[in-house]
Amino acid sequence: MKIKIINGTIICPTENAPRQGNLLIDSGKIIAENPLVDFQPDQVIDAKNKWIIPTLVDLKGRIHPPGSYIKFDNGIKELTAYSQTGFSHLACFPNQFHCFDKLATISKLTQTSLPITLAPIGALTVDNLGEQLNDYQALQQAGCIAFSSGLKPIPDLTILRSAYELLASMNYLVIISPQDYSLSKNGCAHEGKIATRLGLKPIPRMAETLSLVQHLSLIEATGVRAHFTGLSSHESVDIMRHYKNKGLNISCDVAIAHLHLTDVDIGEFNTLCHVNPPLRDSQDLLGLKKGLLEGVIDAISSDHCPLDPSHKLAPFEETIPGMSMMDSFLKLCLKTYDDLSLDQKIPLNHWVAKFTLRPLTILGLRGGTLQPNDMANLLLVNPHHEHSLDSAQFLAGFKQSPFEQWPFSHQLGEIMMNGQWVAS
Repeated sequence: MKIKIINGTIICPTENAPRQGNLLIDSGKIIAENPLVDFQPDQVIDAKNKWIIPTLVDLKGRIHPPGSYIKFDNGIKELTAYSQTGFSHLACFPNQFHCFDKLATISKLTQTSLPITLAPIGALTVDNLGEQLNDYQALQQAGCIAFSSGLKPIPDLTILRSAYELLASMNYLVIISPQDYSLSKNGCAHEGKIATRLGLKPIPRMAETLSLVQHLSLIEATGVRAHFTGLSSHESVDIMRHYKNKGLNISCDVAIAHLHLTDVDIGEFNTLCHVNPPLRDSQDLLGLKKGLLEGVIDAISSDHCPLDPSHKLAPFEETIPGMSMMDSFLKLCLKTYDDLSLDQKIPLNHWVAKFTLRPLTILGLRGGTLQPNDMANLLLVNPHHEHSLDSAQFLAGFKQSPFEQWPFSHQLGEIMMNGQWVAS
């Protein structure tokens, strides 16, 4: 099918500024405009007053609640919701029940995830138990694009170093959620005045920074390619800056909620603000934004967690950490840009790259641009649609959100995946 999108504002991450123009699509791919060729489209879409951006890519998302066995029907429903909220790619992490080290499981999930490209992250160790290294080559051939222990640290550094040495020899990527379990276990809130006032068990910044330095030391010794996901503190940004300046092949992301919320938002035990890592203080929020502006932080992730409402109906420390983020992710990313651009001159194209092109580059996948020969994965966005967030309209299975009734001005419109419009 031939499609022509006219009068849109094209925001391509590989270009320096937005431009007005048309996009031509043929057989699922973007093609170059050629004044000598008469392009006869089957469909013309007028994108006047709309932005055209690439589809979203999530470096840290989930299709099942933490600690639950895989239920394919529920997982497919959540994948469908991802596609209907503008995502084309999802990196899915291992845990003790959902550990991506069984070839049949990997194959079944990746084959049933269309139109979403599911990027399984293989478990570093068998059954994610931290004891025996997996067969990384076999898992890579089955579809795993990187390896991780998820949120379950490997305490034996001998095993961890061996894993990194083996991954480095194969040029495979390791993805790390930095957290020292001995300092974070049983904690549920940032160590500070709010946790003290509410009597909540704290998780100090040190739980993240000590783990970060430990992993970076092993990375420096082994040469493995590494990505750190979900940084939450300004000190972590400083550490990453230092090691990037040393030339290590590393990258990192921040979850979008940590750019908008702090521990103050817990209020009087608002369980919707219980996340892991915890919401930290205003100093951390500013440090994370500075890290994004400087390019120390490479990308933004959703950290979407599909919980059941009952998972939040308990005392704060007994609830399951996580937020419903897929429906509000694009709005929050663009709201962050609006907030930052009040004080800083930030190229919109480079900002959009942080949740489109950059995650794909980190994962070693193609796409994320609006250039000729790329697959036509794109979104039409109305940047002037004032509205409030209504979580009742969420497509995700878990509809509760701490951003309920927040004002936004960017509204997602049409979604195209591989040259096909996605039905809402």
